[in-house]
Amino acid sequence: MDIGPAFTTYFNHCATMRYDPTMIADFLALNGVLFLEKTPTVQQQRFFGDKYASILSTMKRYMLVPEDESIDAGLAAVRQWKDAYNKVVWRSDDNDKARAALEEAVENSKKSSLRKLFLHGCSNFYSKGHGPVTEADLTSSFIVPMLACIMNKPEQSRLAHTATTATTGSLFVRLCKDLNTLPKHPDLIVKHQKTLDIGFGEVSYSKEFTKDQGDLCRLAIWSKRAIDQLQAQYEGLDDLDLPFFQAVSKDCTIYQMRRIGSICVAVELGKLEIVQDLASLVSFKEDHVFVWLKLEKLFTRLWGLMANAKERQDTSTAPHCYHGLSTPSARKMPKH
Repeated sequence: MDIGPAFTTYFNHCATMRYDPTMIADFLALNGVLFLEKTPTVQQQRFFGDKYASILSTMKRYMLVPEDESIDAGLAAVRQWKDAYNKVVWRSDDNDKARAALEEAVENSKKSSLRKLFLHGCSNFYSKGHGPVTEADLTSSFIVPMLACIMNKPEQSRLAHTATTATTGSLFVRLCKDLNTLPKHPDLIVKHQKTLDIGFGEVSYSKEFTKDQGDLCRLAIWSKRAIDQLQAQYEGLDDLDLPFFQAVSKDCTIYQMRRIGSICVAVELGKLEIVQDLASLVSFKEDHVFVWLKLEKLFTRLWGLMANAKERQDTSTAPHCYHGLSTPSARKMPKH
């Protein structure tokens, strides 16, 4: 898939444009990222034309799809747990008994990441009794425990809530205005063996369009740079797919990024609902089960790649890549 010439023309044109938060894909081109959504931007349509749909289709084929047996087992388990809960609710309308029946059914099931999620919900949502009250509460009490069911693995990786850092008040301007303040890191980072970044996340308590678009830019830029670093440092990571995710209130969108030639291409992997109470847990959608299993498979492959790569540290020349013209620092772009 040769997209280099078209991307170079697209890159050069985007460098002359003023920032528009409704067209972050065009801004990300300045950082060597081709950000693909269902519908191309006006500039993407102009420079890629009919190739855009082909590129998007090709990138989706890189997504790992769970085996049929895994999907069937996951759906069957979730249906069984929901049935155990609903039968008690229908018979007695006793939520405490229903929760106990759900927990018993989950505990008696085969170990899995979905089992971890439901056990977490049975114990924590029952005792907490309310939804998040702040962004920090949403992150630490709901998002991290939920996604850690997949992203945390002993001796492999850990999902961490990063400390708050000062920002300059204007986004992506470090190189343009020679600011001394370091760029703000994402809210969440997945660490491999406590040293290497292999995933990123941003959290918003409620929807705020400009902020959310800036957060998504930051995620894509940090992911691209992580890929640059990992592929320069280790052998065997040519087929590396790096996940990043954005949670806004209850909605979590997951993306994956990989290098194609000298640029990185990002595409949506799927959406999940951040479960915040027992009701949303027992109504966990079946299409979200599929996305959950896709994300789990992505991390399982990622752990394997990292384990093999760390045994063969690369001292050769770093791969050719677009290093980008901008860095994430807050939530605005300089106007040219």
